[in-house]
Amino acid sequence: MAAILRLVLDIMVPNNVPLDDLTVKLASVGGAEGVDILVQEVEQKVQTAKLTIEGVNIDFQGIKKVLHDFGASLQSTDRVSAGKRIVG
Repeated sequence: MAAILRLVLDIMVPNNVPLDDLTVKLASVGGAEGVDILVQEVEQKVQTAKLTIEGVNIDFQGIKKVLHDFGASLQSTDRVSAGKRIVG
């Protein structure tokens, strides 16, 4: 079975969540080797961000659990790369 190598997700995060804590926790999920959160919009109570995770055999369910535990919500899955190498 092919492994997930990259995920690009749109997420919504409460403003009171420290993004550095969320990023470090996401980086500890199985298979994640690099995590980047780019804030795109800040509203009164939440911020919308683009989450990019790269690695080998990324645990997508584990990523979703961490987001849930931090009160963040997954808005959309924008990109998924799988296989032996990243294309594009």
